[in-house]
Amino acid sequence: MVINCLGDNYFKIQSGNTVVLVDPTNARSLRGAQVVLSTIKPSSSVPDGDGLPGQGDFVWIDHQGEFEASEVNVRGYSAGYDEKTNTERTIYKVLIDEINLVLLGQIHKEPDKELEGNLRGADVLIVPVGKQYLSEEVAAKLVRRLEPATVIVSSKDPSKFYKEFGKSKLELEEKLVFKKKDLRPGTMEIKCLKS
Repeated sequence: MVINCLGDNYFKIQSGNTVVLVDPTNARSLRGAQVVLSTIKPSSSVPDGDGLPGQGDFVWIDHQGEFEASEVNVRGYSAGYDEKTNTERTIYKVLIDEINLVLLGQIHKEPDKELEGNLRGADVLIVPVGKQYLSEEVAAKLVRRLEPATVIVSSKDPSKFYKEFGKSKLELEEKLVFKKKDLRPGTMEIKCLKS
């Protein structure tokens, strides 16, 4: 599996020929994707229909429920409605090639305890950190409770989040490449990708 960060909370997850995009920023980037997840609804990049002409078909998911497409299993959980911005936020649990990913998306408050129980033990957890998302302290506490194998920080400045885990040296990586056997449950290995 290969995971790239293409900006802010925009991620490309690829396993073989299967491509999942999370919060893409423009319609052109949808080319070649089988599944597109929007963690906030309404999204600023919602396409018309299920696909764009000449770019192939993809499944657009922007709400709670269970979905299956292109050998990708998706479970969406409500992270609450924000009256200030008139938006619904969704957390996704995605299973691709036996790798369990939890995408916290654009949340700005902790999920409730019942929802947390559904998110524990992920192979990969993508957590938003920063001014409009979770604070570094709150995000670190949440990560410790969820105990994923690997944590990918979605932040413009992840250094404060690293310090919450006693790390001083921030290493930015171009992409994260791994197989299921590389992931050790509960280790909370922290990664930050260049965007």
